[in-house]
Amino acid sequence: MQKSIFFCEISHLGRVAEGEFDDVFAALRRLGIEGFQFSDSDIERAGEERLLAALARHRMRAEIIHTVVPLLSADEETFRAACARAEELLPLLHRFSCKRLMIVALPVSDVAGEADRERAMARMIEGLSHIVCAASGQGIEIYIENFSKTLLPYTSVSDVERILDAVPGLKYTFDVGNFICVGVDPFEAYARLRERVSVLHLKNFSATEDPRGILCADGHRVGGLPFDEGTFDMPRFLRTATTQGGTIHPVIEHNAYIPLADIARSAALTDRLLN
Repeated sequence: MQKSIFFCEISHLGRVAEGEFDDVFAALRRLGIEGFQFSDSDIERAGEERLLAALARHRMRAEIIHTVVPLLSADEETFRAACARAEELLPLLHRFSCKRLMIVALPVSDVAGEADRERAMARMIEGLSHIVCAASGQGIEIYIENFSKTLLPYTSVSDVERILDAVPGLKYTFDVGNFICVGVDPFEAYARLRERVSVLHLKNFSATEDPRGILCADGHRVGGLPFDEGTFDMPRFLRTATTQGGTIHPVIEHNAYIPLADIARSAALTDRLLN
């Protein structure tokens, strides 16, 4: 099975941050990692032409590009600009031969408390409907993921179901770690959403005091680990995922600056249990 990794996961390795990609890309390729999930800001920092050339040299791909836009804003001008920004990225996806654009609706501050959540949900559905319509004629799929902040209207299983039902053609990424962060059992969530999953964001966590860790709903922080460590039973989850019909694309996302040897462990486990 083809698999990818977040570009930010490897930005600290070798001289990647300086634009020297070859050694790390070659090492990832040897691990069977064939593609990346990039943010639009990753591409801007790394340099589009330099990145495209390195991908071609190592026969790697941009599998997903994601962008953060204020799609929950109550301000009409800000909301329209967010929709326009997503549309402006479509030519970038074509240049990278990428067919998946993920929309992350932030900041959390755009939702003014629990009472504002319903408005934010309606706003998100409106914006996603517009973006899906614009992208569908260009052969590009629009994705959302479940997120790790409870105030946002795309956090729970029922949130995801509601948005997918409301926006025909919208695709879904199941994020294991984000469900853990909001206290949702990923096994129970997957049982309900499995028929709708196209991409898996794979994370394994352990409690940490590191301020770079993800802040969970109960106030504690978690940091990423290789998939054969940590408190979550990733091997069991991956075995569960193999029983789903259709094709899913796994993306390694440790949310931590871990060494290449740890990435190799996660890649090997993913291969062994999903293939």
